[in-house]
Amino acid sequence: MTTVWEARGISKTYFGGRGMGARRKIPALRDVSLSVGQGEIVALVGESGSGKSTLARLALALERPDSGTFLFQEKSYDRWGAPKALYRNIQMVFQSTAEAADPAWTPDGGLCKA
Repeated sequence: MTTVWEARGISKTYFGGRGMGARRKIPALRDVSLSVGQGEIVALVGESGSGKSTLARLALALERPDSGTFLFQEKSYDRWGAPKALYRNIQMVFQSTAEAADPAWTPDGGLCKA
């Protein structure tokens, strides 16, 4: 299978804290690697705060990783050099809690609402 998109050793740290001058490091991703082959569909799922949105923003070059490399069709890209073809082939579906699945829905009812 041909790899069309790849993340290699991606790390990202944010800084946060409360009060004046508080700058505490908050690691969001540590050395994450992932590859997607031609024809594959990938969904990032996990607990709140596990880094799903961070990885998606980095993959779409909306932010820069602290370290690591992204490749699309075997060519590396960054925030200023993401190929236009990337945006035609990868998209982020933003979470909307108002439209989240209701556990009381039946499978066919949920599909009808979608």
